[in-house]
Amino acid sequence: MEKEASNHAGRGGIRLSVLMSVMVAIISALAVTLLMSAFGNVTAHEHLQEATEQYIVSQRDASDMMNGSDYLTEQVRMFTISGELSYAENFFKEVNQTRRREKALESIRDYFMDSESYGYLEAAMLSSTELEKLECYALRLAAEGYGIAPDTLPQELQGIALEADDLSLSPDMQIRNAQLMVFSDEYLSEKETISQNVKGCMEALTQSTRDGQIASNANAIRFMRWQTIITLFMLLALAALVVLSVLLIFRPIRHYVALIHKGKTLPENGVYELRFLSRAYNESVKRSEQQKQRLAYDATHDPLTGLLNRAVFEKLRSRCTRPDNAMLIIDVDRFKTINDRCGHDAGDRALIKVSQLLQSHFRAEDYVCRIGGDEFAIVMVYSNSTMRDVVKAKIDAINRELGEGNDDLPPFSLSVGVAFGDRENPSDDIFKDADAMTYRVKSSGGCGCAFY
Repeated sequence: MEKEASNHAGRGGIRLSVLMSVMVAIISALAVTLLMSAFGNVTAHEHLQEATEQYIVSQRDASDMMNGSDYLTEQVRMFTISGELSYAENFFKEVNQTRRREKALESIRDYFMDSESYGYLEAAMLSSTELEKLECYALRLAAEGYGIAPDTLPQELQGIALEADDLSLSPDMQIRNAQLMVFSDEYLSEKETISQNVKGCMEALTQSTRDGQIASNANAIRFMRWQTIITLFMLLALAALVVLSVLLIFRPIRHYVALIHKGKTLPENGVYELRFLSRAYNESVKRSEQQKQRLAYDATHDPLTGLLNRAVFEKLRSRCTRPDNAMLIIDVDRFKTINDRCGHDAGDRALIKVSQLLQSHFRAEDYVCRIGGDEFAIVMVYSNSTMRDVVKAKIDAINRELGEGNDDLPPFSLSVGVAFGDRENPSDDIFKDADAMTYRVKSSGGCGCAFY
């Protein structure tokens, strides 16, 4: 019943995944709406900037229309006054190459094709074109008066035929009439018409731009208000998410962490996921204690013999510098022969037999290690060279028992090298000294003990 109640408690509570999904969906929806509002705001500002740029370009175009017309007037007047052919050439360069009036009309057509401002500028262009005919006639008449050869005139003037009345005039009167044509009140009236149309174009542009700017600014303000509202809702949603996270996640987790530090089990309450985790944790704690002990043992012990392993020996070796320590390096004689003749199972049993004898003959405080396949080591504490006979007696007793060949094992023996911490003429490493003695015993036939 208790286990069933615990399982039921672990299944209870609101699911954190559901809660977070709802909050994320709300915040995501608000974020998307905010992005759309921001995009609208950016678009409104772009429209505002575009309207301003169009206004600047169109104002320039309108000015070019007037400047082009005024330039033609200036050149034709200068020619009628001076008779210098360069003014006529400048006139037709403007008409045929520079073409400020035509370019201005084409440019403004791209933005305001069907607008009032385009109508004004188109009317100014028509007036200027009509006036251009009069200006060309004045140029031809003045050229006649100045006696300029027709074939030296611009091509456009060569094709203009003068009226009979003008041809019958004296050269001075021809020049005088040409000047009157471009300085007369009628001419000035036409120029004023052009100026008024250009002015009307600029005023229409100003009004159109102002209307566009007002509309774009209104849109920008509307989008900014929406951004403010959405941002407020998003902040409220984030605040709610933070509060729920603190109440349902962080505070319980902090409590769990404190309990874990104290080594206590966790209460199975809170949201579903935390209940599930606390129950799983409580169950794993029980298993981990057992596994921890087993892992600690496996990390420091040889799996076959149960002795301390090579890793532990290396740590002992680095600390074995006291004069009251001793080290024994032990090698099993004829171990390969046992493996080859009796099988690896017999070899394993031989190693186990050696480990048992070493543990039984040496003290509990001594460290007995297996450091290789058939190689063992013992670190004796609180031992010096006065214990040579004791150590030798232990090794001899072990070799006698191994030599009897019991436990279905053939007779075998141990070669042992011993080095005490207070030995004479030591090398830098007690392990090397003890190992050298082992090698000496092996070289002499094995089954014995040698001291450095």
